[in-house]
Amino acid sequence: MTIDLYLYPASGPCRAIIMAAQHLGIKLNQIKVDLLGGEQMKPEFVKMNPQHCVPTIDDNGFYLWESRAILTYLANKYAPDSPVYPKDPKERALVDRLLYFDIGTLYKAEGEYLYPQLFKGQPADPEKGEAFKKALDLLEGFLSKTAYVAGDQITLADFSIVASLSFAEPSSSKGEKRKHVTLTLNQKLEIIKRLEKGDNRNILMNEFNIGSSTIYDIKKQKDELMKFASQSVTTEKLASRQTLKKPKLEQLDSVLFKWFSAERSEGKPVTGPMIVEKAKKFGQDLGVAESECNYSDGWFRNFKFRHGIRRLDVTGETFSANQNSAEKYKDEFEKIVADNDLTPEQIYNADETGLLWRCLPTSTLAGGGEKAAKGFKKKQRQINRFAMC
Repeated sequence: MTIDLYLYPASGPCRAIIMAAQHLGIKLNQIKVDLLGGEQMKPEFVKMNPQHCVPTIDDNGFYLWESRAILTYLANKYAPDSPVYPKDPKERALVDRLLYFDIGTLYKAEGEYLYPQLFKGQPADPEKGEAFKKALDLLEGFLSKTAYVAGDQITLADFSIVASLSFAEPSSSKGEKRKHVTLTLNQKLEIIKRLEKGDNRNILMNEFNIGSSTIYDIKKQKDELMKFASQSVTTEKLASRQTLKKPKLEQLDSVLFKWFSAERSEGKPVTGPMIVEKAKKFGQDLGVAESECNYSDGWFRNFKFRHGIRRLDVTGETFSANQNSAEKYKDEFEKIVADNDLTPEQIYNADETGLLWRCLPTSTLAGGGEKAAKGFKKKQRQINRFAMC
């Protein structure tokens, strides 16, 4: 059954509920409440929640508010075996301690320092800023000992604290809003490596111009990032890609890229139309319906981007001749000359000119690891004309 979640999109505590529910596979019917318009004061809402605040849930007539109470309720009822809220009394106590630390120290100090600036336009209060900094230093200390705030695996406390800190983004010295930064996968992996070495989070936040919530999100994605990196063909792919978004049809994508890689390993040229036709063939073999994949320009562009594929010009004819055959023919040619008593004046060299109407392409799509597209013996249909002079 779907649970109704009454929320205000800009609310950090509301986002904590959404993140936890997604992690636990709990379906929510999100109902936006216009706080600025006073919807929370309507009789039907006050009847449900006399404190008229968000987030509030309606679980089949059971009403509950206060985000941390909602978090523990959802875990207890719908995911009792999940490690996000451990059964072991000591481990659960650590999670509860961080939840209380969040509401009583961290979120409280953040709100007292930032909210007057954000919502009332008041200047920053240095004393309250120092209290917020002390709360962040405490959090830094917790995180220096474990991968997550309450241990080495993600818990409800992480969702709550990440949501609380979503307002605490660094700004410039002039008070300007920090510009949005989208990190590449390489940069995220570097941050993970440096965090594991013990680098201070504040230093990383300033260096990469990101907020604390971004740091937490990267840590949360650590296993996925490491797995993706281990399966990547090239570092160039990691340097340009920014998300872990997977293709809709992973099996088709995997089979198609394996075919592409095999073709290029043999030096064969591969073009866009060839990839599309091969994708259609693989799609038929895998039972992919036309409604699932239309093999459009957009699909092809995304396939190339995922695998770092780009166009290269073919140069030379590295794969032009069979070396063994060439060596063997030298002996045969010497025998022909001797048997027919040929003189140098009777021996000619012939090569084709440009009168070709069917041959392989002079450019190819190549993987990210290829620096140059080496040539091959061109299979051509041509007209040969000998002129004796």
